[in-house]
Amino acid sequence: MSTEDLIQQAEEALRAGRAEEAVRLAREAAGRGAPAARCLRTQADALVRLGRVAEAEKALSALLDLRPDDAWAYAELARLHLAAGRMAKAEALLRRAVELAPEDLTLRTDLERVRQMGSTRDSEKEAGNRAIWIALAVLALLAVAALILALSGVFGKSPQPSVQVTVPQPAPQPQVVQPAPEPPPQHEVTQAPPPLPPAPKVVEVQEPPPPPPPPPPPPQQPTARVLWLRCVEVPQLEFHGEGRVRRVYQMYGEVLNESDQPLAVGVVRGMLLVGNQAAGYGLAEVQNVPPKGRAPFNFYAYQLAVEGAPKPNNYGAIVIPGFRLNQAFQELGAYGQFLEHILGTSGL
Repeated sequence: MSTEDLIQQAEEALRAGRAEEAVRLAREAAGRGAPAARCLRTQADALVRLGRVAEAEKALSALLDLRPDDAWAYAELARLHLAAGRMAKAEALLRRAVELAPEDLTLRTDLERVRQMGSTRDSEKEAGNRAIWIALAVLALLAVAALILALSGVFGKSPQPSVQVTVPQPAPQPQVVQPAPEPPPQHEVTQAPPPLPPAPKVVEVQEPPPPPPPPPPPPQQPTARVLWLRCVEVPQLEFHGEGRVRRVYQMYGEVLNESDQPLAVGVVRGMLLVGNQAAGYGLAEVQNVPPKGRAPFNFYAYQLAVEGAPKPNNYGAIVIPGFRLNQAFQELGAYGQFLEHILGTSGL
C-alpha cells in the first residue's frame, strides 16, 4: 500500500468519526515518507476530537513550523489555549489566523468572543483592585483617628486643684403646733344593695385552621455555556423511517459550568445555520459537571432533505441546564420527534 493510500484512508477515517484509527494511519503514513504537513494536520484534527490536548498541541506546533501560513492550525491551537484559560495566547493566535484568512466568518466570530472574555476578566480584576485600595484607605483613616483621640486624652487637659467651700447652715425655726380641727358630725345613711350583674354568656369561638405553608421555591439551576465548539461535515448516511437526511455534521467541544454548584444534568443543543436561520439541529446530554468544571460533548447534527435547501454556512450551540434529552426533543416539536427517531434507528 502506497503512502498516498495510507493518508487517504486516514482522512476518510477522520471524516467518518474514527479518530483513533485516523491517528494510527496518519502516523504510519508519516513513517513511510508521506508529506509531513498533511500527516500532521490529520493527526492534530483527530487528537483534538479525542481530547488528547498535549499531543494535539505538539502536532499543531510542528505543523506551524512547516507551514507558518496555515490559518487552520493557528485557529485550532488558539482553541486549545482558550480551553486551558490562556486568554492572551489564544487571542494572539486567533488574530494571526484572521490575518491569514480574513474571509473566514467563524475565525472572526471566535476572535471577537475571546476579546470580550478578556475585557470582562480585566474589568473584574480592576474592580477587585479598586476595592482593595478603598479598604486600605479606610483602615488608614481609622488608625489616624484613633491616634488623634489617644493623644488628645493625654495632653489636652492639665489637672486642676480641688477647693472645698463650707456653706453655713441656717438656724432651725421653732415649729408652731396647730390644734386639730373637729370632725364633722356623722349621719347614718341606709343604702340599698347594688343589683347583681347578669351571668356572662359562654360563647364558643372556633379558631380557623392555620394556612398551609407556602410551597418551597424552585431550585436554582446552575449557569453553564459552551466553552469551545467545532463542526465538521461527515459523509452522507442512510436512515430508515420518515424522510431522508440531506447533510450530517459532527459537532464536538466542551461545556463550562460557571456556577458554584454542580450541574447534575443538562442538554447541549447544536444548530446548523443558513444566515441567521436554523437549518438543522443536534442534541447531547451532559451530566455531573463539577462547579467551575468542564465536560466534553460529541454528537451529530442533521439537515433535512428539503428541496433547494442551501448548505449551512455557520453553526452554534447552547447549554440548557436541568434539561434531559426527552425534554429537548419535546421543545423542538415535530423536528424533535424526527430527530428522536433518527437517533433511535441509527444509534448515532
